[in-house]
Amino acid sequence: MRELRWRGFWLAAGTTLVLLITWLCLRPSSGGDQWFPYADKFQHAAAFLALGGLLLALAERARYAAVCVALLAFGGAIEVAQYLMPYGRSAEWADLAADGLGILLAALASLAIRESWLQRIERWMGAGG
Repeated sequence: MRELRWRGFWLAAGTTLVLLITWLCLRPSSGGDQWFPYADKFQHAAAFLALGGLLLALAERARYAAVCVALLAFGGAIEVAQYLMPYGRSAEWADLAADGLGILLAALASLAIRESWLQRIERWMGAGG
């Protein structure tokens, strides 16, 4: 893991985001209209972009592939859980593909910057060493 002074805070934020995404994906479906076609896929990609961006910022570059595989497995586990649930949820390969797109975008963004954006925040806030 990267050297971070507020590591506990960032880990708690990551845990909260995992729990929030899990709840949003597994809660009973409202069955309402979507704002635009494929809004659900956009939501999957955005959620995994955010989660990937945070978790990759915590990890060293050498661990990026493992983090990305773990995130994709998390997305797959959500789809399996949706398939097994009795109330209005459905598993879709397209959802898993959208998760993968979000993870890919997070990885590309993380590789494009030299240091973790969390390290930058800590330095800007005066917490970095």
